[in-house]
Amino acid sequence: MDMPDAQDRVSLQSRQRWFWIAFSITVLAPVGGIILGFAFLSEPDLRREGRVIVMLAIPWTLAVLYYLSRHMPV
Repeated sequence: MDMPDAQDRVSLQSRQRWFWIAFSITVLAPVGGIILGFAFLSEPDLRREGRVIVMLAIPWTLAVLYYLSRHMPV
């Protein structure tokens, strides 16, 4: 496998932008945040951000599901 060129690699500013986009998606749609976090984990330059998003998204998803199970009429 070829190593990506310097221009193909994700820059620090771009990584921060992707992190905040993923964070926003995680807050608004927790399951989507889990999916996006795992997608980040597959990218070598975004693994750290992916771990943070997954570690945030899983408890947030569980909390939302718990809340909905308690407050949704059956």
